Amino acid sequence: MIGQVQLNLLQPLQLKRFVILNDRMRQVPLMQLRDTETYKYHRYGEIHKGMMSERAYQDYYRYKFTKMKTPVGGYSLLLMPEQLRTFIGPKTNIPTTASADVLRANAAIQQWYGEYSLPAEPYVVQAGTNLSDQSMGEPMAGWMRNRRFS
Repeated sequence: MIGQVQLNLLQPLQLKRFVILNDRMRQVPLMQLRDTETYKYHRYGEIHKGMMSERAYQDYYRYKFTKMKTPVGGYSLLLMPEQLRTFIGPKTNIPTTASADVLRANAAIQQWYGEYSLPAEPYVVQAGTNLSDQSMGEPMAGWMRNRRFS
């Protein structure tokens, strides 16, 4: 049974987590990276065509930008920034009456990549336990370790 995970931190952790989109273990398909870099080159206002060729931008995006650490928050906050998405929309069979071109149709469907993990030693309590009633200086009454709830 999949349950809801609620994280209540009595002493907030200052942990910051990062994700690298084009990490070898993430296995993002090369075609998704190509489609995304093509869209960004042609549609984002940050890149002026005279500043960088399309090929140079593709190399920068694939080998530099997607290999940078992207902050995704910590245990108390999960972010999904735009640096962790790729475009996977259709590239063919777009109706001629559609108002979108191929690049826009491709960007219409997106794949988002991210990850989240629980702290190394979580405490599990019964649903409905009021954590604000617990004393911060004493062992937590009602806390259970290494126990599975079904």
